[in-house]
Amino acid sequence: MANLLKKLLRKTPQMSLENKKALVVGLWNPQEKYSKTRHNIGADILSHFAEKNKLNFKVDKSGSFKITNYQIDEFQLDIVLPLVSMNNSGDALKSYFRYINVNIEKILIVHDDIDLAFGRLRIKNATSDGGHNGIKSADHRIPTRLRDYCCSAAWHGRCRAA
Repeated sequence: MANLLKKLLRKTPQMSLENKKALVVGLWNPQEKYSKTRHNIGADILSHFAEKNKLNFKVDKSGSFKITNYQIDEFQLDIVLPLVSMNNSGDALKSYFRYINVNIEKILIVHDDIDLAFGRLRIKNATSDGGHNGIKSADHRIPTRLRDYCCSAAWHGRCRAA
């Protein structure tokens, strides 16, 4: 996972030298009935990555997301798990941008995609939401200046190792 993140971060053409900060968001439905379903693959992958790297999530003062930080080479990552349903994930991002006063250079949204074959991964730059309500919600809350630097990683399958 760390190597994948490095590759994605290095593909940003205009990332400033003094501020190499990125946001990684794992979409999910935090309600118990969605536990262990494909809908939660985004949060499952990031939670596994955090556990493997001994990172601890803390609930933000807004109460709408959990956050932890990770350093990869020269990149500082904010890893965020919204505490709202996937279809309202944009509300958590709105809170993130309101309460976390930082200059983010890149955004990666990790989510499920039923159109992919089991076990497949697709990474794409922000083009459309593809009918995914979580991405649609996030798109409405991501500041316009960042839309060109947003990409999504979609999985269909189970999280085993990050």
